[in-house]
Amino acid sequence: MPKSKRNTIRLIEYTSILIVLFLTMFNLISFSKKVQVLGAATEDIPSVGEKISYFESIIKENPLYLDAYYELVKLNIEESNFNKATEYFKIAKNINPNSQIIKSLGNNLNIEN
Repeated sequence: MPKSKRNTIRLIEYTSILIVLFLTMFNLISFSKKVQVLGAATEDIPSVGEKISYFESIIKENPLYLDAYYELVKLNIEESNFNKATEYFKIAKNINPNSQIIKSLGNNLNIEN
């Protein structure tokens, strides 16, 4: 086999190896990143007040994120802060008035539907 053909084959082999290594490294980095699921992200937060702060920061970033409002309603009820709970309930209801969770929260917590 001529030398130039061997060099071309080696170049293709080395390039293929580098591509595989790069993709492996990229996948490992992506896999190692911590994925935050709303419920899982709050498991390590000890106090209700800190959880409320966490969810308030979530809605500042994503003002239409209903799950955060649901949690804020529940947490504020737990803290006996009914005015705040009602406020978050109304915001969530404005975002999605047909939500079954909103209807359930309103019925169970005697918040005005």
